[in-house]
Amino acid sequence: MKNVLFVNRKGGCGKSTLCAEFVLSLRRSGIPVNFYDLDVQGGTILETGEEPGAKVAAIDTPGALENDLAEWIREADVVVIPTRPSGLDMESLRFMVRVYEANRKRGACLIIVVNQFTRWSSSREYLEWVKDEFGKTAAAITTFMQSEAVIQASIQDMSVVDFAPRSAAARSALEVVNTIRRAAKLPEEQRR
Repeated sequence: MKNVLFVNRKGGCGKSTLCAEFVLSLRRSGIPVNFYDLDVQGGTILETGEEPGAKVAAIDTPGALENDLAEWIREADVVVIPTRPSGLDMESLRFMVRVYEANRKRGACLIIVVNQFTRWSSSREYLEWVKDEFGKTAAAITTFMQSEAVIQASIQDMSVVDFAPRSAAARSALEVVNTIRRAAKLPEEQRR
């Protein structure tokens, strides 16, 4: 079973949203998945549960995480670190990458997702900083766009791909989940 860990010690960076999009992508494709929501804040639209024959475990972790962080990273095949394009997120991302480098298991890979990405220069500059700083460590660096459709979908307890399938936000979500699926050696979800 592949363990996909969504982790950042900083809250509000998009761990729950990205984990939900990933789990729902697998379900749309008929790939059984175990979902574990370890975040007591309940930031996800999904319920924790195990599916018979699961090939993947998706783990949403809480913010302000410290105690079990190294152990969880040691067990993960794919580590997804969401970050927002903000100076307030830089030190947390640096910390998380250091912990990943010190504890990753052999063959694991790191994906950094710049969440709430916009057309503004500050987002582009942050993405360039991430690439310069972590491009040699991360297997992939990608973006998930900021969109009202993402917020509306979460209010409806839906994936943005199901809520607004032809939207730019849905295309962005599919790019992110397919990046994770490739890292986990799973087939990509096809666009509708």
